[in-house]
Amino acid sequence: MAIMSLFFAIGLLIVGLTLLALIFRLLRQPLLPVYLLAGFLLGPVFHFIPQNQLPNLESFSLIGIAFLLFTAGLELDLVMIFKNLKITLLGFIFAGLNALIFLLVFGRIPLFDFLGPEKSIVAIIFSFSSTLLAVKALAEQNKLATTLGYLSLAILLAQDLIAIFALAFVGKSEVSITNHLVGIALLLLAGFAGGYFIFPRLFHFAANSVELLFLSSLGVLFLFSMIGYVFGLSLEVGAFVGGLSLSSLVYRYEISSRMRPLRDFFVMLLFLSLGLQISPESFQMLLWPFVALLVLTIVLKPIIYTVLGFLFKLSRYLSVEEGLVSTPSSEFSLALTHNLSPASFSLAGYNFLASSFLGSYFYEYIDELSMFLVHLWDKILPLRLFKKHIQDDELKSLRDHVVIFGGHRMGGRLIKKLLELKKKVVLIDHNPDIVKQFQSRVITIYGDALEQEIREKANLKNASIVVSTVPDLKINLILIREINRLNPQSFVYITASDYDEALKLYKEGADFVILPYFLGAEQANILLENFDQAIERLAKTKEDHLNKLAEEKNT
Repeated sequence: MAIMSLFFAIGLLIVGLTLLALIFRLLRQPLLPVYLLAGFLLGPVFHFIPQNQLPNLESFSLIGIAFLLFTAGLELDLVMIFKNLKITLLGFIFAGLNALIFLLVFGRIPLFDFLGPEKSIVAIIFSFSSTLLAVKALAEQNKLATTLGYLSLAILLAQDLIAIFALAFVGKSEVSITNHLVGIALLLLAGFAGGYFIFPRLFHFAANSVELLFLSSLGVLFLFSMIGYVFGLSLEVGAFVGGLSLSSLVYRYEISSRMRPLRDFFVMLLFLSLGLQISPESFQMLLWPFVALLVLTIVLKPIIYTVLGFLFKLSRYLSVEEGLVSTPSSEFSLALTHNLSPASFSLAGYNFLASSFLGSYFYEYIDELSMFLVHLWDKILPLRLFKKHIQDDELKSLRDHVVIFGGHRMGGRLIKKLLELKKKVVLIDHNPDIVKQFQSRVITIYGDALEQEIREKANLKNASIVVSTVPDLKINLILIREINRLNPQSFVYITASDYDEALKLYKEGADFVILPYFLGAEQANILLENFDQAIERLAKTKEDHLNKLAEEKNT
């Protein structure tokens, strides 16, 4: 009966959330705060969920935080951080100065005195911004691989690291700083040892099976969570270090893609359970502190980041956009204040909901708002001292490159020819041996072409040529449609297994269809070699090939 009661509680939450999410999607609102709102409405407001289910749901929420931090560690690109060290350091400086200024202003407002000794801790927590909402918005607007994206990620990374390790200390009745620091050091040492000596070989073997790769990833998540707990830390910190230990593997994109649905499910339960614990009775007492905090969040925080950008001589638009991106309150404010007092937790919940809804409009109209605010700042600070000193080298390095899906046989020969032509090549393959074979010569991505995240990593919108040596109709149709949508100027070479597939691919817009028994790799090399010399030849070659296919099909 207890299991069925829990099942119905979760089922009711998800059904209610689905209905609410459909409504808010029509209103162009982000879904993450809707999870919190659904739990709040179904529990404390309308009492559909009995209070005796809260402990069970809290267990699910703990798993949600573990999954969230494991994928955060997994997706932490240390190579990108070191390649963009200047932006990373600037992001950490911005995060620290913002927290300091926020703390000074927050501490001088009497409305927050009811927080007592927690006031300073809560102030720093409330200065953080939402990583999930910011990354999602930047990804949807194709701004992750830009200076704005790198700067935002650096700021969010600094805040998340503080929040993650704060989880190891906040809310514990007896905290031994020395013991916790020793525990963190041992945990990081275990992560380093695993990441460099054990996991590369283990996951190279596991990558030959998708199920085994997924299971091995789950094993690392729970293993490090338990190690963290044994060392006197929280499960969440252990999960983060576990993800970090896998972040250098070539399989991390595939692992992240496989883990994402499970992570999203438990994160959904996390916010639903947190919403169940917000007290509506406290709203009247917290009304004016909430209003003051909301003003600090959506006005003061963007101003701080904008002014910091001006002082460090970033471009005006970059400074203003960074201020807008930082608006929504961090999801970690809920996890951290949950371990403090009920009043601070309810205040965090109200602020997260309101700032997320308002921030969604900032994200939606970021270009228009940036232009308006830049003109406004020009009137306040008319001096033209805002030169852009940070160049987006990472984005420039992935322009006019060639993306090849599949490096076996034909793909390997094409890579050799393209390297002779001094082309920058990105290879995507699901075979770990092929990835290992080419990773010293070209940019390699381990993963399945059917996974959208894998395709996004290849930066198709800036590629000059895309080649698929995989004779899979489903994959190739997806590639053609996506490339024609993102980058119509790119030339697409696709492999088909028979005449019917070739004709379908031509109809969808392929520039040339490779039939292995009709056009071998050597002929494809010639076609690629002539590409730079006479692009107009491709149209004639395509027409001749299409006519030939039609003739042979009819005979």
